[in-house]
Amino acid sequence: MFVLEVIPFSRTAPTTALSYRSSVALSEGTILLVPLRKKNVLGLVVGCVPVHEAKAELKKASFTVSKTSGVVQGKLPKELLEVAKEIALYHATTLGAVLAALLVPVLPDSFSTLKYTVLKNIALKKIEYTEASFIERRELYAKNIAACAKTTLLVVPTQAEADEWALLLKEFKPIILSGRITASRRQAQLEKALIPETRLIISTPGFAWIPIPSLGQIVIERISAGTYSLPKRPYIDVRYALTKLAEARGVTITYADFPLPLEYRKNTFSKTAPALFATTKLLDTRIQKDDQKKQQSEWKAIPDALRIEIQHVLSNNGSAAVLAVRKGYAPTVVCRDCGTAVTDDLHRVLSLATRAGKRVYRSSDGTCFDSSEIFCKVCGGWNLQPLGIGIERVEEELRASFPYAPILRIDQDTRTSNSLKKIRSEIQTSSIVVGTELMLPFISPYDPVDLGCIASADSLLSLPFWRSRERFLRVGYMLAERSKKMLVATRHPEDAAVEALHSATTAAFWTEETTLRKMLSYPPFGTLIIFHIESCSSRIEEMRRAVCEASAPFVPIQTQNTMVLQLPLGAWPDPLLSGRFAELSPSIRITIDSEML
Repeated sequence: MFVLEVIPFSRTAPTTALSYRSSVALSEGTILLVPLRKKNVLGLVVGCVPVHEAKAELKKASFTVSKTSGVVQGKLPKELLEVAKEIALYHATTLGAVLAALLVPVLPDSFSTLKYTVLKNIALKKIEYTEASFIERRELYAKNIAACAKTTLLVVPTQAEADEWALLLKEFKPIILSGRITASRRQAQLEKALIPETRLIISTPGFAWIPIPSLGQIVIERISAGTYSLPKRPYIDVRYALTKLAEARGVTITYADFPLPLEYRKNTFSKTAPALFATTKLLDTRIQKDDQKKQQSEWKAIPDALRIEIQHVLSNNGSAAVLAVRKGYAPTVVCRDCGTAVTDDLHRVLSLATRAGKRVYRSSDGTCFDSSEIFCKVCGGWNLQPLGIGIERVEEELRASFPYAPILRIDQDTRTSNSLKKIRSEIQTSSIVVGTELMLPFISPYDPVDLGCIASADSLLSLPFWRSRERFLRVGYMLAERSKKMLVATRHPEDAAVEALHSATTAAFWTEETTLRKMLSYPPFGTLIIFHIESCSSRIEEMRRAVCEASAPFVPIQTQNTMVLQLPLGAWPDPLLSGRFAELSPSIRITIDSEML
């Protein structure tokens, strides 16, 4: 009889290994089924000793050693285990949580082939930085895949883009792994992906850690996308995980986007690479003195100058795409009496949205509240004011201005479950497409709209993200390469980000952004660890103290339910701090370098 130390593959497993008894000795790295909370889960053996050697410890133990199911599933290569430990250290979480998030979704039902995945303990071959337009990236990918004798893993941020790249690179007969396909089909795709002759695998972030036996190169497409951070605990940055995987496998990894994020640029001050985009025209929407009273009384989400341009395109049987910032009618609601943003009981900011034709208040998790249920948590006031431009408001004004034009809305609420082919067929029969950033992958650069419009550049620039200006630039470029002509409505045409959108090869924006981030010690010149407390008000103070104690000797910046720890360059990951953070309450959500503070 033997005692096994096993780390369950579970996002909520304890920080330490659990003890199980087994009739046979199992080597370190073995994957097997173990009972956990009334169900069987995969687990990793990290230790095995005979019972007679552990007898003293077992007598002192306050628990009974569980019996394993004895079903061995495969073996995890040592090098992959070391990579998983590095990822757990960086994200302040447990090894079991990392393996549950990255490895479990990509294991076939019969994954004994995992032990044949040869990993080489050699240096990373090469990091390539590709800053080019969509069409140029497609040509480069095709060339590199054809030149690579092994399997290429192309990781894309959304399911729509997985379908798009599968069409563009169909000559390589790609295998697609995404959350849209059924479980049975995914298993079949996983089995095919393990065949050495496979040339191309296209994956969304949740399935990117597939154990490919003959991996030749990894490409991370549109690396700036927010979906590369997993949406559930332990909130792993898949870009970091793939970089570590490439190091362990000794393969080339390519970071691709236009423009590349500051953290992934070789020279942070360098200008953007030239690209063939649509001509961009700026519409200055600042209020003139003569028209001040008129403008203030007739404020519109769609400026009149933009309406005139859209009307001109429609009169010539053209098509237009209008980009707005956020879903809902208004992204923020404030109290008119004290000016405080209105939140729910967990201190999440509420937005104004429409449900079944009725205006409701909605929190970030999708929970809706009637207006009678909401009041200001600070002063108790009920006099609330919606602020900002949401996609529903933009659509409402467009329908009022162009009642006979077919209008299609694309945002997270309406279109995420539909296929690329279906939505593109709807776009072709619509005169106006209105949407958030989610709309852009559905418009093909090979079939651009006649007019692309950003309804309010200022709304994009004022998003509560420290990367908002860089994000604005990237979203603007995406729309420009999907339009024959582009218009940008703004009250700040002199802003460096707006000027960079108008003149793509300028270096002024990158110089300004680099200087600001250096001053603030923001990435890539430091690390931001964000602790978001999701609990009732009575426990917030207790959890704040726990975060402060775990952060010592550093002191985090505190707000009501969010704490931000700024660490200097090179100070993270720190084993001591990471271990403390991993033991904090599950009600404290920990993210690394998250753009939303």
